Parts: sequence; C-alpha cells; structure tokens
Amino acid sequence: MKHSSGKILVVLLAAVLVLLLLAPFLYQPVLTRAGTFLAAAETQAGAADVAVVEGEAFMEQAGISRATELLRSGKVGRMLVVLHQYPAGSRVFALPGDYPELVKKELARLPLPDGRFQVVSIPVHHPVTLTEAQSVMALLSKSGARSAALLAKGFHMRRSFLVYRHVAAPLKIKIIPLAYFTTYQPERWWQSDDGLRDFFSEWLKLAYYQVRGYIPFKFS
Repeated sequence: MKHSSGKILVVLLAAVLVLLLLAPFLYQPVLTRAGTFLAAAETQAGAADVAVVEGEAFMEQAGISRATELLRSGKVGRMLVVLHQYPAGSRVFALPGDYPELVKKELARLPLPDGRFQVVSIPVHHPVTLTEAQSVMALLSKSGARSAALLAKGFHMRRSFLVYRHVAAPLKIKIIPLAYFTTYQPERWWQSDDGLRDFFSEWLKLAYYQVRGYIPFKFS
C-alpha cells in the first residue's frame, strides 16, 4: 500500500514539474485567448447599415477614427456617435457644457459624406450599458437599420456586444462587434496596468450582468 502511495506521489510531483516547465510557453496563449474573448471582433465582418461608436461623457479619438475609416471605405452607410448625458455636477472640468455640439462641429470638419453622421446624447441610468443599448436600438429601429457595427473600447466590448445583441434580437437587427484599443492590445494586455485593470473589471461586470439577468445566458 505504501509502495502504491509512493508511486502516486512521484507521478503527481512529475506532473507538477512538467506544468512548471511548460508554464512559460502556455500562459501567453491562454491569456491571449482570454483577452481576445473579451475584446470581441469580427475581423471578416461584411458591410453594415450603421457604425455605432460607444462613448461616455467624452469620445475617444480612436473610436472616431475607426468609424470614419469604415464610413469612407463604404463598409457602413452612416455613423452614430453615442455620448452619455451626465448630471451637470459630474462634468469634467474645462470641458464645454455642450460637448455633443462640439463633437458635431469637429466631425463636420472631416472629409465625410454629407449627412452620414449623427451625434446623440443619451441619459444613462443603472444598468448603464443596458439602458444605453435600449435607447440606441430604438433609434436604429425607427431609422430602418437592419445591421450595426458596434465599436467599443477594449475589454468592454464583450459585455457591450452581448447586451446590444440581446436588445437587438426582437428588432431583428444584426450586431457586429468591432473592438478598438488605445493603451493596450489583446495580445499583450497583461503587460499594461490599464489592460490588467480592464480585464478583471470587465470579467466581474460581465458576470454581474449575467447573474442579474441583464444578459440572458442564451446570448452568452
């Protein structure tokens, strides 16, 4: 009996040693796949009626740049820039009070097809991503859109995509996820403080949305 226990212990120790030796070669592919999962993107996606660019109180340059590329190339018919309308007391210092109007003026300076972009400021309430998706999908449904390329920043993409897809399903609007990045990339996110923070934060928020039923499990 002791002899058998000794063999089992040797096998377990050998397995642990093998895993330790392989860890430097295995952890990067695993972490990369985890990052790619959160940063959902259909690289071979076809054309869409509209590009929806998610913002918050302000809009990232990278998101606008990606959307304008899609618009100029003819892959989308128009662009919808979505900003969050926060209470006056929570505004960023020195940011113009009518920031959406400023965004419209800056977009008008770009060489874009006339009338092909729209900026909307949406009141947000908890749960923020869900209430945003409901407002945006209502606008797209009224305009007759049947497909939308959703541009969201980094690891927020997975939760945003699932929420939008859930809200869009009854309206028969197809959602195409296209993540964009600023301070980290999904292939090396663990080498960035922003990447580490977003990775763990977005996993927790994704789990929260699913537990609360904001994202039905059939859409996960």
